[in-house]
Amino acid sequence: MKYFSIETSTQFYIGDDTQLFGLHNNEINKLFIGKSFPELEKGTLKFELNRKAQLTNFLSQSNIASSGFIVDDIVKSLFEKFNIMRHKYYPVSIFKENNDSQIDVNYYWMQLNEDLTTEIDFKNSIFSETMFSCEEGNIQLNSFEHFKKLKESKGIFWGVEAAKIQLIEGSKLYKHDMVCFHPFSNKILVSKRLEQAIRDAKISGIDLETTKLLFG
Repeated sequence: MKYFSIETSTQFYIGDDTQLFGLHNNEINKLFIGKSFPELEKGTLKFELNRKAQLTNFLSQSNIASSGFIVDDIVKSLFEKFNIMRHKYYPVSIFKENNDSQIDVNYYWMQLNEDLTTEIDFKNSIFSETMFSCEEGNIQLNSFEHFKKLKESKGIFWGVEAAKIQLIEGSKLYKHDMVCFHPFSNKILVSKRLEQAIRDAKISGIDLETTKLLFG
């Protein structure tokens, strides 16, 4: 199968700035990777739109350290037609910069969270070990348990980055249209059919590139 990486487009950045600035509160902090789907107080996910930014279907942000996107109703409706890994939508309030007026468009934080490591054929995948995010060379992993034991012994600054992920035979992911493989990659991947649907719908604010990370 052919897969594509999907990420918010830097084309709509304002210089080095994302389109949105998060208005910090404890609710945003609950959305870190590994926190699954926390319950948030209604109306607490708030962002400010850079005054030079334009609204797009996907909006870039740098405050939520987790896998997901800020999307509008058009994207949400499109995604509901596809088989996506476990996810949850949280309503987002967007305000104009230096102004209390709220943007009258519905946006959501789409949180992706599911352990898909059980679908990885570790012995036929390719990994590199990292230290302080710098690549140290290839490493053979036998299982996710093997990775966790190494992580415990090598410390918090040690990690593993996948160069190629091979799925196990008969994997359920053959029928998935969006997946990610934290902690081995930060990339979010989509199937060919979802990639085509995004292009056909002329969805804005997103970049799609062919990737060789995932092999079925």
